[in-house]
Amino acid sequence: MENTSAFDCELKLCMAVGLECAVMWLLAFFCNVGAFAYPLLALLQLGLVVATLVHPAGRLVGYSREEAPLKGSRLVLLTLISFVLCAVVTTFAQAVYFRYFDGGFFASQFLAAVDTLLPGNMVAQKEMLVASLDLLANPSTAAKALLSTNLQFAIIGTLPCALIALVRNKKHK
Repeated sequence: MENTSAFDCELKLCMAVGLECAVMWLLAFFCNVGAFAYPLLALLQLGLVVATLVHPAGRLVGYSREEAPLKGSRLVLLTLISFVLCAVVTTFAQAVYFRYFDGGFFASQFLAAVDTLLPGNMVAQKEMLVASLDLLANPSTAAKALLSTNLQFAIIGTLPCALIALVRNKKHK
């Protein structure tokens, strides 16, 4: 029974860390949207992205020191579970934003930025970006695309976060 209780505690930790990271990802997303009007928000977005790699590592290391030692593959698995939960929650919130609140603001601002940044001879690239932004018009297609992107970020973010946690865990011993 002790293993079940330890697993339950670890699962609750993953859920808490995943939700905390989802809040950071959503704040970063809204900083991205707001950066069209206030460019300094892009710096805050960058800080939040870095924080989503460091924060879960700190939480997992703290749990490992206080409750039960976490090592290697177990630490990577818990980090992956946290990030996948984060990706799912973030996708849901982003889909709600694009469906009910955006009204084409993000796409129009993004296209305006592309028009100013890309030279005029890159017409094919601009058309490809316009076609990809048309995905946001269909909620189910947008949700699938957002989920795919967020899961990719989750998988990519798992390894650095787990490595940070492993290094910090070893320094403590």
